[in-house]
Amino acid sequence: PLLVSTALKIKSWNNAEGVRVVAVSSGAHKSATIHWADPFNPLNKNGSLLKSSYGQSKLAQIMHMRELQSRIQKTLEEKRSEKKVDAGGIASIKCFSVTPGAVWTNIIPRTNIIIKSLIWVVMRSPLIGAQVIKMACID
Repeated sequence: PLLVSTALKIKSWNNAEGVRVVAVSSGAHKSATIHWADPFNPLNKNGSLLKSSYGQSKLAQIMHMRELQSRIQKTLEEKRSEKKVDAGGIASIKCFSVTPGAVWTNIIPRTNIIIKSLIWVVMRSPLIGAQVIKMACID
């Protein structure tokens, strides 16, 4: 309800493009699965709790954003069908889940020197990683 009421208000503003909900995710979701039976104790195949928990949380975040977008669309369609709002009378609401890519952060200096020397070439600076998020917010 909050996003829909916000979208109704924003549409009345000049040049308003709509509402965006942006979640910052990670590529760690690609190898993750949700452990529905016991989501707070997920061990991956290697037994790494930290990596699987992080990946699972990022996958859950992406799933949440998709579900949020679906529910928002349903609510907007209901409002339009009830004739409470005409098609042009409500701003769009878009939900995004973005990953900034492999970003060189403060965690990396603690990594093994051999690994650092191999991965620094593909890592993005924090500024470049932030650009992806900024684009999702305003572009």
